[in-house]
This record gives sequence, C-alpha cells and structure tokens, in this order.
Amino acid sequence: MPREKKSSPATIQATSQQTRFNLEETASKELDLKGVHISIGRREIISDAHLKLSIGVHYVLVGRNGTGKSTLLRAIGEKLIPGIARNLRILYLQQSYDSDGGQDEEGGEEGVLEFVVRSDRIRTNTLRRFECECLWVVRRFGEWGLNFTL
Repeated sequence: MPREKKSSPATIQATSQQTRFNLEETASKELDLKGVHISIGRREIISDAHLKLSIGVHYVLVGRNGTGKSTLLRAIGEKLIPGIARNLRILYLQQSYDSDGGQDEEGGEEGVLEFVVRSDRIRTNTLRRFECECLWVVRRFGEWGLNFTL
C-alpha cells in the first residue's frame, strides 16, 4: 500500500507597489497599499488590489469558504505585504489557537473572546485590584457588625 505524501502548507507570497521613500517606520496608523498581489503556491488570491484601511473603521470580509479571507488577514497580520510599516501594531488572532490548556477558570472550553480579554493585562490587573478593594470593604463592614455581601 503506497504512503500518502504529507504536503507542507504552502507559503503566502505577497507583493505590492513600492514607493521610493523608506516607510519602514511611520507615524501613520493606516494602510494604503496599491498593486497588492497575494498568492498561495500557484493560486492567485488577490491581484492588483488597492488595500486601504483607516484607523477606527470596522471592516467586514464576506465571501465563500476558500476565497482567501483568512489568507488576506494573515498576510496583513504577519506583515507579509511589502509596505506595511514595522512599527504598525497589528493583532491577528487566528480562528484556532493554542492557549495554556484552552480552558477557562470553571474548566470549560475558553472561547476566542475570553482569550482576548484575558490577554489584556491592564484590564486584568485593574479588575484584580478592584476585587481586592471590594473584599477589604466587605471585611470592614463585618468588623463593624454590619451584614454586607456581594
């Protein structure tokens, strides 16, 4: 019986129209790239596109499975498209991920939203401080003989 060949995942090839100015780092938090081409292997996903994303605007990608929506997001998130500044902060959360066990505090499966919220350290630390302050207040009420529960 012949063995099946394990194919390695095809790499994303991305190009864009280059500017003569060095935009490796820029103060702009927006993308404006012309002549964008993205392909995987021999399959062309995007051809000669103008990719313009503005800060504060919400975008929706709609299309059938396999048309390249995730590939485009991955190419942007991993800064594979030439012209995306190195200092531009981009967060790309894949559809599947490996977290520390993948479970929430109650032992259930952790969803993407919980994963993102948990990764926000400032929010998490602020909530912990608030919980400690609330417990302190409850204990004080108890010391004063008052009945108080959260």
